[in-house]
Amino acid sequence: MSLHHKLCHVLGGAFDLPHAGVHAVILPHDLAYNASHAPDADAAAARARGGAGGPGAGAPPRGHDGP
Repeated sequence: MSLHHKLCHVLGGAFDLPHAGVHAVILPHDLAYNASHAPDADAAAARARGGAGGPGAGAPPRGHDGP
C-alpha cells in the first residue's frame, strides 16, 4: 500500500486534487498492478470482500462507480 499512498500524495500535490478522491480513483488500479506481485495479499483482500480469490480478485470490479 505504500506505492498507492505515495502516488496519491504526488498526484494530489502536483494537481491540487482532493486526497480522498485520489485514493478512490487510484486504488483499483494499484490493486490490479500489485496482484501478480503479492498473490497472498490479493487473495486475503478478495476474501475480506467476500470473493473466492484469484489474480486481481482483491480489486473492485471494472466499472465500479465507488461506494
